[in-house]
Amino acid sequence: MDSYPEIPDISRLSVDTRGAEIVDDITEDKDSRGIYLPFHTESVSHIALDIGGSLAKCVYFSRSSKRRASRKDSSPPPYKQAPPSPKPNGTLTPNILKPVSNETCVPVPPINSSAGSYMDVESSSSHPTNKTRPPFGSHGRSRSKHIPGGQLNFVKFETEHIEDCIDFLRNLIEQSANVNDVSLDQMRASIKIVMTGGGAHKLGDVFEEQLKTAVAKEEEMECLITGLQFITSIPKEVFWYSDELVYSVSHKKHKKTTIPQEELPRPSPNPPQFSVSFDKPTEFEYPCLLVNIGSGVSIIKVNSDGSFERVSGTSLGGGTLWGLLSLLTPAESFDEMLALSESGDNNSVDMLVGDIYGSDYGKIGLKATTIASSFGKVFKKGSKKDRKKEFKPEDISKSSGAKARRELCSCVMKDSWVVSITDSIFGRSPSPPPPPPPKYEKYNYNGRELSIRLESFHPLWAHYLWNASRVFCDYLINNKLCKGKTVCELGAGAGLPSLVASLEGAKRAVVTDYPDEPLLNNLRINIKECGIEKTAIVEGFVWGSNIDHLIEANGGDEFDILILSDLVFNHSQHNALLRSCKNLMKKGGKCLVFFSHHRPHKAKEDMEFFEKATEDGWNVKKVVEELVGVMFEEDGGDETVRATVHGYELSL
Repeated sequence: MDSYPEIPDISRLSVDTRGAEIVDDITEDKDSRGIYLPFHTESVSHIALDIGGSLAKCVYFSRSSKRRASRKDSSPPPYKQAPPSPKPNGTLTPNILKPVSNETCVPVPPINSSAGSYMDVESSSSHPTNKTRPPFGSHGRSRSKHIPGGQLNFVKFETEHIEDCIDFLRNLIEQSANVNDVSLDQMRASIKIVMTGGGAHKLGDVFEEQLKTAVAKEEEMECLITGLQFITSIPKEVFWYSDELVYSVSHKKHKKTTIPQEELPRPSPNPPQFSVSFDKPTEFEYPCLLVNIGSGVSIIKVNSDGSFERVSGTSLGGGTLWGLLSLLTPAESFDEMLALSESGDNNSVDMLVGDIYGSDYGKIGLKATTIASSFGKVFKKGSKKDRKKEFKPEDISKSSGAKARRELCSCVMKDSWVVSITDSIFGRSPSPPPPPPPKYEKYNYNGRELSIRLESFHPLWAHYLWNASRVFCDYLINNKLCKGKTVCELGAGAGLPSLVASLEGAKRAVVTDYPDEPLLNNLRINIKECGIEKTAIVEGFVWGSNIDHLIEANGGDEFDILILSDLVFNHSQHNALLRSCKNLMKKGGKCLVFFSHHRPHKAKEDMEFFEKATEDGWNVKKVVEELVGVMFEEDGGDETVRATVHGYELSL
């Protein structure tokens, strides 16, 4: 009986990612890009397979005599009919050909060395907190000088037709045996299929029986976490871009709509606008949220020690999109649906802000191109039987994809607030254009002119010094409320009321806003400018979340005064705000809420904050009503309503 070298465990594999490149060689029989690894010389005898509810994804490493040229104009071929079956790209290297002598082992630097980059592949059996990466040669591997680099190949199959995947792997194994001049039995004995996903448990035995090769099953989530380090080590694998860019590319015939950054009020969804930006290969920052999009979606919090937990998820995933489009369009495969969406225009299906207002609604940060209602134009078009003729499959596909994407992003954003995570899988651009300079507003405090720094580019807030904050400060000063008191401001923006509270003699002012560093740093700059570093401290805080760090910042006690300036426009956050206020306020304390109705037609929703407060046991008393002038002359609605600042005192 023949004996073959033992196939190394998956935990003993290392991938040399130095000089890695994404290869854009999409062809009719190859529908995804590969990753070229020019310096990886170690044999890889494994095939990786992830079988989900909708798709089965296969990854394998093949040798190549030379690098394939990348083509910048590469793009998936249009599928007017069912795409052809994928064909193997290159061949596997059987473990039987791999030298096993330790004499040729060459130690190389670990992953953090400046000399190169090596990614250890740890199995689910590895200890999750073990962050030490052994040198490449420490496992007794060899580096065969005559073997060139190779390529990671990616191919997918519909799980419903899993037999296509089995046929592909059978062909790959047979072709590899021929090229390497070994018998089929030797080839089968020298490779291993590593499987994960739900299908690994259902179909593992089927693959083992039909392909007659070893199958190892790995835990799905732990494989996912391990892959995080790998994707960040590949150039142009992690990227980010703005919605404005997407619109400008997909609507080249339309006039481009751009809102000047300095005119954006809070809150604003407008990101920096420039071309697709790629992250540099880098060590990943933790904790982060990892969004695993499959048939459904899981949202996972990953910590620096390798531990993780599922925060939430949604049933609206790839399977949902696939199912809907199979009903609404003639597409018969996932690739056909994607191809349709690439040439579609959702403007003919979705109702946009521009359709309602005729232009941008800039004062609340809405561009004319923002989707106001997905599929909102469908009900307007003719009789029911004619509607399908009226709308193109391409446009329906585009609209459906946009809807799924936005719902998922909304879900992820809410989860990031809940778990207070600000680091993202998609890092900042290596060379973004410089942001516009900050703006400054003046406030006269007892004859001293305070210069308040504002964020002119931030996509959240701190763009303006609102009327309510000025009236708030006057109220604090005139009623001498702050001397010797502890103060906490929620959603501080530029933080003017907190600055004045400290100058008025507050014992401690804890100034909070959403935990995003540019926002918090802007507050620190204003505190330093006012010379109140000894009494004022900045903390990130998400309304409704844990308050322990705020209490600790106040010496372990609750607060005498809570400041809420221009926050009631956040209608969806009323309950979270009230919950936080109740937890933060000292017995006998005051919660002061000042605001203007910037949107008169939403005044009723603004006032629901106080209705909810009353229902929750708060005593609500109006303390201020002052006409000060409108913030924006061009805004619609009753000017008197927009020009009036209201102030309320809440107590328990």
